[in-house]
Amino acid sequence: MAGTETVESGIGGTSARSRVGKWVFCIVAATILLIVGALVALNTPPGERFLAERIAARTFPNGLNIRIGRIDGNLYGAAVLHDVRVSDPEGVFLTVPRAEIDWKPVAWLSNRLEIEGLALRQASLLRMPSFLPSEEEGPILPGFDISVDRLEVDNLTLAAGLAGQRSANVDLLARLQVEDRRLLIEADGKLGQDDRLALLLDAEPDADEFGLSLDIETAAEGALAGLVGLDRPYVARIRGNGSWSHWDGSLLARSEGDRLAALKISNRSGKIGLVGRLDPSDFLSGLVAKALGPNVAVKSEIAIESRTFQG
Repeated sequence: MAGTETVESGIGGTSARSRVGKWVFCIVAATILLIVGALVALNTPPGERFLAERIAARTFPNGLNIRIGRIDGNLYGAAVLHDVRVSDPEGVFLTVPRAEIDWKPVAWLSNRLEIEGLALRQASLLRMPSFLPSEEEGPILPGFDISVDRLEVDNLTLAAGLAGQRSANVDLLARLQVEDRRLLIEADGKLGQDDRLALLLDAEPDADEFGLSLDIETAAEGALAGLVGLDRPYVARIRGNGSWSHWDGSLLARSEGDRLAALKISNRSGKIGLVGRLDPSDFLSGLVAKALGPNVAVKSEIAIESRTFQG
């Protein structure tokens, strides 16, 4: 009889464990179904309106607030944001009638923001933003990886007073990667009728690669000159050759035949050096301009460590 009780006890224990296992499986399955259902519901017109309302209700510590009038398309792929308004504590400073985004949300699971395409159409920058000061010191670069394969700014209007007395239009195509072991910025832009900007910065230490080039051309009354309060045409060039471990280049800036800056640039395994002379009189005024004069010697070294600039 004892043997029979043992067998029955074993059978009862196995049955109980089986029931517990089934309940656990059912709970996990129900949780997954609820999550999937919530994600599916969010990707519907009512869900998109709910998301837009949640975004509008969130104001960041620095005072940044984003409002979206309407969202069309696939929240987990290609979507179109209509009537985007970006505000600081003083009010709206940027309006974007149409923003097109194509991204991969699954990449966020690996701490990565991966955007295949982002286009801002017919945006208007009404004024320069003024955010609240931060009480915390932190890294300049974000704590997650960013990849934007194509960033397009299509006919951004700079309001009168931002880049001169008249309004100006900006068109820009760019590519961006910010990773622990790679920084890539590639941009080609047109500002107003006469200003041009082309930039390439590609730094990847593990592959021993480093590339840096810059071309800036601005007219006397162009948008770039207006942004920094200048009234002369300028041309600036950066060129160089080498690798991450050993790269040498130069920066030369001129205005109407006058040399404003001549600097040697070096990169030694992430330590960026600048040595040379510049004339800051076009950028400074008053006592500071008189104290420095038209011929200033420069020597500096900058390094990026743990996503912060040190120098």
